[in-house]
Amino acid sequence: MAPLVCPEEVDVFRIPHLRMKQIISDASEKISTANFRDSGSLGRLLSSFYDIFQELKHHEEVENSCIMRTLQRRLTDDQIRAIVKDVHKHSHVQEILALIRKGFKKTNKSKTLLTMINYETKLKRAIDEFERDIIPHMKHEEEVFQPLLMEHFTFAELKSIREEVVGLHKAFFEVYFVLLWAMQTDCFKHYIDNVVAQSNGKLKAKSTQVTLIHNLPPEILNKIFSYLNPKDLCRTSQVCKSWSVFAKDGQLWKHLYPVRWICKNDWCFGEVEDTDCNCNKKVISRFLDSYADADADMDESGESDDDCSQGSSAQIQRLLGITNYLLPLVGKHVQTLKLACCPYLSNGLVFKMLSHCPNVERLDLSQTAVSDYGLKGLFRRGGGSQLKTFDVSGCSNLTDKALVSLSSALGEATSNADIEEGRCDCTAACKCSKVDEQNLQGKRTLRYLSLSGCYQLTDAGLRSLASNGGLPTLEFLDLSGCLNVTAQGLCDLVSVCPSLDHAQFFYCDNIDAGPYPDTASGCQNLECTNRVCCRLGE
Repeated sequence: MAPLVCPEEVDVFRIPHLRMKQIISDASEKISTANFRDSGSLGRLLSSFYDIFQELKHHEEVENSCIMRTLQRRLTDDQIRAIVKDVHKHSHVQEILALIRKGFKKTNKSKTLLTMINYETKLKRAIDEFERDIIPHMKHEEEVFQPLLMEHFTFAELKSIREEVVGLHKAFFEVYFVLLWAMQTDCFKHYIDNVVAQSNGKLKAKSTQVTLIHNLPPEILNKIFSYLNPKDLCRTSQVCKSWSVFAKDGQLWKHLYPVRWICKNDWCFGEVEDTDCNCNKKVISRFLDSYADADADMDESGESDDDCSQGSSAQIQRLLGITNYLLPLVGKHVQTLKLACCPYLSNGLVFKMLSHCPNVERLDLSQTAVSDYGLKGLFRRGGGSQLKTFDVSGCSNLTDKALVSLSSALGEATSNADIEEGRCDCTAACKCSKVDEQNLQGKRTLRYLSLSGCYQLTDAGLRSLASNGGLPTLEFLDLSGCLNVTAQGLCDLVSVCPSLDHAQFFYCDNIDAGPYPDTASGCQNLECTNRVCCRLGE
């Protein structure tokens, strides 16, 4: 059967894809000739790459909002709608942008030759993988989604969609580079100075005056707002009602780091390089003791904010502000929530926060006073099913109840037989994907689980994780300091974790006949002062 011929007037993919292929080709050419040993050359390369992948990120956002969501609303088949919904779910654009930001930090600091070589290898590998994936992806869109569009939309509707898509790509190109130019010059400063001088310091709005920014499409305003940090977004929301709506768009608040923002005054959205936890053990212990009997004192409403009164009042008030005013608006969009090493977190506060974030994928509560009750906020209404990273290392108040709730929240994966069929025949050191994740239908996709120092956990908790199909995508598992688990409990769990990387599997050295004795790693808490270790008798 001959492929369906698509008239150029209604081809929504052709022009954007030509542009994307061009800039991807430019990226490949630039990285092949770049000198990573020279900070100036590397800085210019990263600046160029940052612009390229911001444009690619915008391209995906436009396709999602103007094409895929529109198509999804028109389709009736649930399976096809699910495919359309997740068409860009596994895009590597965000990961590459994070890698580029790390590169900027390296250019500003003196780094060893080995560090720069490792960074060069990572960046080149990421670009190669992206280029290898994106070209077939665009071809798939043209061959699969364009015919679907032609089947479910009229010629006039498709023409309108195409005009909107092309217009948004063009507008981004113009606005983005105008903003870059503005940030690199004094034009804004001169403009403001002139206005202030003319009005004697009093800026008066005229009802008949229409500013240019109100003529911009909502997608472009969202893009502009995406460059603001959390503090600036909160300030911007107070300017006017329309800006308040844009500033509180859930798409801008997918990754939250409240502790870093409030306790370290580091107001940015992006990831930072991992550093060793430097939280004060005495402070943590005091708060752990304060909340040891929290379950007996709190009701299901979570009204226990006064428990935090021993900490810094200003920081606690800011945490409460995020919990009470921001999370109810954006919580369902939150994918990353990092609350590690915060001594001011009561169970009631954690309960409230998590109850607003049912779709969180990466949750870090390490070195906090949270107990089983605090986690109920996430699990009580069907939340937690999207978890991919779950870090509660150092949370010594947790018991098997938390693991039972976690296992229930993750849902039920395929049968054990299906998991076995998904294994490869490689050795334990193999890094390939051992399970076909597409067959898991989004269930039990946990990849990273750290229970280090949770000494109250037992085999019963591990077996609850092993139920419902196990953890077929789990790659990292840390059970250091879990004194009450046995070799049999460990074996029961890892037997249904076919993707587990043995080098990233940690458990106590005192456990004899444990799984993978030759390839698994030992206890990570031997020199850790903040978490329980069996060798230290703590």
